[in-house]
Amino acid sequence: MLIFMVLIFFAIGFATGALSSYGAYLAIVKSSPLITLLFVYIYLFIGMAIVFVAASYREGFGYTYFIVFAIWGLFAFKVGLRGEVMFPTAVIAAILGRRRIPLKTHKLFIVVSLMLFATIIVKNARISGDYSSVDNINPLNAIAEMGSSLRAIQEVIKWRKSGFELLNGESYWAPIERQLALFLPIERLPSLQDKRLLNVVVMEKAGPIGFSPVAEAYANFGEKGIILISIILGSLFAKLDRIPSTIRSDILIGVAIIPLFVMIRNSFAFIPVQIFIGVVLAFIILQLAKVKVDT
Repeated sequence: MLIFMVLIFFAIGFATGALSSYGAYLAIVKSSPLITLLFVYIYLFIGMAIVFVAASYREGFGYTYFIVFAIWGLFAFKVGLRGEVMFPTAVIAAILGRRRIPLKTHKLFIVVSLMLFATIIVKNARISGDYSSVDNINPLNAIAEMGSSLRAIQEVIKWRKSGFELLNGESYWAPIERQLALFLPIERLPSLQDKRLLNVVVMEKAGPIGFSPVAEAYANFGEKGIILISIILGSLFAKLDRIPSTIRSDILIGVAIIPLFVMIRNSFAFIPVQIFIGVVLAFIILQLAKVKVDT
C-alpha cells in the first residue's frame, strides 16, 4: 500500500505539474477539488501504511519501507509539503516510543536540528518559489514560524469581534451529519456552502492558513471551549498511551492518531471519516494477517 500510494502521488503530481513548485501545487489543488481530495487521501494512506510498518517492525525485517517513505518524504518536503511529511513522521516516533525502541539523546538532537534547518529552508522556497535565493537558515526562525499556527486563533477572535456567532459544537457535528446524510434523508449542502465546516470558512475569510484545535474550540464555545477541548484531547491521548503495546493496539492507535496529528494545523472537518476509514482498514489487514498465519 505504501509503495502504491507513493507511486500514485508521483504520477498525479508530475502529470498535473503540481510537483514543479509549491506555488504550482497550491494552484493545482485550488483549481481542482478532485485533485485536492486525491492528495488528501494519498497522504492519509501513506501515513497509515507507515504506521503498519512501524507497529509491526522487528529486527531483521529490513528497512525497505522506511527508505521508500524517506525518499517520498524528502521529495515532498522539498516541494514544500512540510506537514504532510512531518505529521506521519511524528506518529512513527510515537509508535516506536510505545514499543520502547530508544533514540539516543545525541541522535535526537541531530534529527531535530536538521529538521529545523530544513523547515526554514523550505519556508524560504515556499515564498520565493525555488531554492536559488535561500539566504536565511537560522533554525530559531523555524521555531518562530511554527508559532504562526497562532494566526488561526487570532483570526477567529477577529471574526467574533466582527459579529461571528459561536457555533456551539456545530463544526464537530457537521462532518458526522454530512456522512449520515449519504444514507439518511437529511439535507446535505454542498461542502463549499456549509458554513459549519471551518476549513471552508477560514479559506474564505483568511486564505490557506490552516487551522488548529484551539481555534476550532474557540469558534465553537469561546474561551471556555479551549479549556474543555484541551481536557478532552489530553484525556484521550493519556488513555491511549496507557493501553499496553501490541501490534494490534499500536496499529489501531496509530491509524486513529494520524488524523488527530494532522488536526494540529487543520480543522476537524475530515477527522471522523478518516479515523473511520483507518480503523476499518486496520481491522481488515489484521484479519487478513491472522488468516494467513492460521493457514
